[in-house]
Amino acid sequence: MLRRHSQLMVAGLLLLDLAVTGCAWTLAYLVRFESEWIPIHLDFPPLETYLSLLPLLLLVAAAVYRTGRLYLPRRVQGYHREIWALLRANFILFFAVFTFTNIYQPSVYSRAVFVLFSLINFGMLVVSRVTFRMVLRHLRKRGYNRRYALVVGTGPSAQNLVEVLKANAWTAVEPIGFLESKSQGAGSEVCGLPVLGTCDDLGRILGETTVDQIFIALSYQESNSMEVVFGALGDQMIDVKIVPDTLSLATLNTSIGQLDGVPIISLRESPLYGLNLVAKRLSDIFFALVALLVFSLPMMLIAALVRWSSPGPVIYRQRRMGLDGRTFDILKFRTMKMGAEIESGAVWAQEGDPRKTFLGTFLRKTSLDELPQFVNVLRGEMSVVGPRPERPEFIEKFRREIPRYMLRHKMKAGITGWAQVNGWRGNTSIKKRIQFDLYYIENWSLWFDIRIMFLTLFRGFVNENAY
Repeated sequence: MLRRHSQLMVAGLLLLDLAVTGCAWTLAYLVRFESEWIPIHLDFPPLETYLSLLPLLLLVAAAVYRTGRLYLPRRVQGYHREIWALLRANFILFFAVFTFTNIYQPSVYSRAVFVLFSLINFGMLVVSRVTFRMVLRHLRKRGYNRRYALVVGTGPSAQNLVEVLKANAWTAVEPIGFLESKSQGAGSEVCGLPVLGTCDDLGRILGETTVDQIFIALSYQESNSMEVVFGALGDQMIDVKIVPDTLSLATLNTSIGQLDGVPIISLRESPLYGLNLVAKRLSDIFFALVALLVFSLPMMLIAALVRWSSPGPVIYRQRRMGLDGRTFDILKFRTMKMGAEIESGAVWAQEGDPRKTFLGTFLRKTSLDELPQFVNVLRGEMSVVGPRPERPEFIEKFRREIPRYMLRHKMKAGITGWAQVNGWRGNTSIKKRIQFDLYYIENWSLWFDIRIMFLTLFRGFVNENAY
């Protein structure tokens, strides 16, 4: 049901956005050549020439809008995320079409038209989205096409479902209350809605209350109540949906699919598969090559200083755990004296650690000791962005103490990451670091990677916790 409603909503919004884009393209031409606001010194092509490009423009726009996170259900915390997504998609559309026309027809289309189109299109898209949501809000207040839902269960899955329905009111599904598996006391409330009774009361409630849909969101521990619920439903003409209790399990990128008609729920999987995997790998190779080119001279200077400042190898290799629990040797410029861990064993570096060399203190504080890891990226052992890899000796301890710790290994380890640019690096809270790592994996996109790389320039190199 939610998927069908969502598809209709996406189709409607996409058609509206394409209509706005077509109008913006035409309006940009009129402003440039017909309004006389901008002086014209040469002959200009007729409107038909620009309209001939419109099919291609709309085709590219449809692809950019559809893949640009413009049609995600928006929570009720304001429009800033949607406006940012519109701005980003508008920039990509401008860049793609402008580049295409300048390669194949460089002297036909005016650059001023493209700039005007980008500005007008963004402004009109923002206005249309705000107007669209205001209309939806008005229709909901009038009760248009509203459906009333009863939620069977009061656990985390049931509560999460109600919060989702409230936040996505465009579905016109209004939860009216809960049923619990066992009586917890009369008059109780969950998520601001009344608990109307137990599963044994379902038949009575259906006879007394208007209910269009029932969501069965029982926990696994309450699954024995399922027979009671279906017995009470009998031949009732009511839509029935089952919400699997996936929230009680440690999940990562939960999805539902099917194999030859058999429904399958995926509880743990990496977001990197298919084109996502190819795109991530190509971006890693590109940025690693650029970084090695840019930092080649500083790296040669650092290597010479490491060799000069203390005896021992320039590059230090240390065992770390990466994707799917596989180990590899991470490369770093050596920052400690030879044999530093012979007596201490594997321990966290501390502020003022006597094992560090004078140069090593500077390299660690500025993160310049990490530069050789771009070679790890080219070898496929690491990514530019991802959870920082940890030593196996520490992982055995962390996996016993921190729930979901090992899920961070569903993504390739990175030189920088979401936790690091938010200050959670070095000898800081492991729990907070895992929280940020899992958020990154669950919300991964190439744009997220680029954002983290940009933030690394300002937050990632020098950090007070880098010892």
